[in-house]
Amino acid sequence: TTAIPYIITHNQGCRQALLLIFLSSSAPLSVLPNAPLHPLLFVASNLLTGTVDWGSLPPSLAFLDLSHNRLQGELSLARLPRSLVWAELQHNYLAGTLGLDSPPSSLAVLRLEHNRFTSLASVVPDAVR
Repeated sequence: TTAIPYIITHNQGCRQALLLIFLSSSAPLSVLPNAPLHPLLFVASNLLTGTVDWGSLPPSLAFLDLSHNRLQGELSLARLPRSLVWAELQHNYLAGTLGLDSPPSSLAVLRLEHNRFTSLASVVPDAVR
């Protein structure tokens, strides 16, 4: 079976199904169709709400775009897949203290603008704050 990318954008009608697949710890990503998961996951601009279980993302995920939704909760960089290269999480309602501890070493791009982070953790050098 060939791996297929999951690119679902601007689909307000499928909001409930996506919530069940991507955001519920009781329904991990393994409920996707019976095909190997491609290392691309784009579900931008779908009005998704709820929190993300960062640990349930596929370990082979390289590119993630959850931007322009209504996702809430805290971001745990330490729980992101170690293979992640690019993450677009901007324009959501992610909040709390943003700690840059233990991000994947492969991570080259991390977009977080237009969220609700309240502070940077002490692991961030003062020169970067």
